[in-house]
Amino acid sequence: MTSEEKVALKSGAVVQISPKTHGGPFPGCYATVTEPKSWGCEGYVTIPREQGQMPVKSSVQLQWREIELVGVKRFSV
Repeated sequence: MTSEEKVALKSGAVVQISPKTHGGPFPGCYATVTEPKSWGCEGYVTIPREQGQMPVKSSVQLQWREIELVGVKRFSV
């Protein structure tokens, strides 16, 4: 990530987990940031379940080298 992207990383931002550098169970998945950290971020990945059931959230801790910024929340609803 660039230094500008690191500054833009806020709670609610969406990042993609790099399949090249992430050794965990979610390479290529999108994660929602819950808390930016000096070393990267904490967040969650949404995991679908059977049709008609609510998805579950799996917590993740990701280092800067493991993520690419997709977008940031620009307004509230």
